Amino acid sequence: MMHTDLKQKTTLYWLLLIVSLNMILAGILIRILAPQLHLNPYMIISIGLIFAAIAGANLIKLNLLRHHPAHVQEWAVYEKDERVQMIRWRAGNTAFIALMEVLFLSLIILSITSSPQAGVDALWYFLAFLAVFPMAVYYWQVLRLQKRM
Repeated sequence: MMHTDLKQKTTLYWLLLIVSLNMILAGILIRILAPQLHLNPYMIISIGLIFAAIAGANLIKLNLLRHHPAHVQEWAVYEKDERVQMIRWRAGNTAFIALMEVLFLSLIILSITSSPQAGVDALWYFLAFLAVFPMAVYYWQVLRLQKRM
C-alpha cells in the first residue's frame, strides 16, 4: 500500500464518517423537530451508525499503519495472503448462512403469528425479499465463479 493510497483511503473514510454523523444528527432532529413527517428516523440513524462503524474501524486501522510505516508493506502482503483471504471468505460465508437462518426463522414466525384477515403484510414481503434476493445473488455468484475458475 503506497503512501498516497493511504492518504486517499484516510480522506475517504473521514468523509464517510462525517456523512454518517450528519445522518445520525439528521435522524435525531427529524425525530425531535418533525415527528409528523413520513420518514423513519430510526432507519436514518441506523444507516448512519453502520457507516460510522465502518469508517471508524478503517480509520483506526489506517491510523495504525500511518504511525508504523514499517508495517505498511507487511500489511499489504498480509492482505493478499491466500490463507487470510480464505479465512475471510469462510467467515463471510458463515455470517451469510447465519443471517439467512435468522431471516427464514423470522419469516416463519411472522407467518405463524400474523392473521390471514389482515390483508397485505408489507413486513412479510420485505422479509421474503431479504431472504430470497441475497440467496439468489449468492448462488448466481457461485455459478459465475465456478465457470470462470
